[in-house]
Amino acid sequence: DVIPVTINIKGAKYGIFKRTEVIFGKPMSFEDLGFTDGGREEYAAATNRIFDAVVKNGDFSKLPAYDPSKDKKKSKKRK
Repeated sequence: DVIPVTINIKGAKYGIFKRTEVIFGKPMSFEDLGFTDGGREEYAAATNRIFDAVVKNGDFSKLPAYDPSKDKKKSKKRK
């Protein structure tokens, strides 16, 4: 079984000594996740179901879209 857990940081900024809220969702059984043969597509669908439960626990209306171009570090060229 999987228990979806959401951690909310008060003020939306991470840091030491910040107030947090931990929300435990309803357990999801193996059957709830839709596994039959354990293929790649089933794992992807199960991951989406778990993530949806985590988002629902935290009552998030919409999460920001992931932009991989923002994660790339720009290297400085040496002259």
